This record gives sequence, C-alpha cells and structure tokens, in this order.
Amino acid sequence: MLLILLSSTVRCNKKIYEITNGSMDSTGSRAKATAWVAEQGYKLKAYDKATIAEALDDPSATKIVKQFLKIRQSLSRTSTKKV
Repeated sequence: MLLILLSSTVRCNKKIYEITNGSMDSTGSRAKATAWVAEQGYKLKAYDKATIAEALDDPSATKIVKQFLKIRQSLSRTSTKKV
C-alpha cells in the first residue's frame, strides 16, 4: 500500500511542477502555494481544507488554480505521513 501512495504522490508532485512551470514541486509549502495562487490572480484566505473546498467551488478561481488545489486536496488525503 505504501508503494501505491508513494507512486501517487510522485505523480501528483510531477503535475504540480508542470502546472507551476517549475516554481513548485509539491503543495507542501503553504507560503509558496498561497503566493503562487495569488500570482494566478486568486487570493486564498487560508490553506486549510475548508478554504480549499470553497475555492474549488468559486467561479472566480481559474482552471489552473482549481487544478492545483484539487491536487493539494488529493495529496492531503493520501499523505504517507498518515500511513
């Protein structure tokens, strides 16, 4: 099971790298993530589960921001720290 989680995490982090044009390689840093999202024209009030869920439902959040946040959501559910 751990190998599956690690494989999924690697794939997600690779996608984050692609989405952010290499400026990030994971969603783990709250400061970097909120700064990158702000650069995309969307301001996150916080970087917690509820705020991310709100942003995903917000029509003013761009497609790329939502893609980033969906990956963040996915990674927080499959964290190897919880295994």
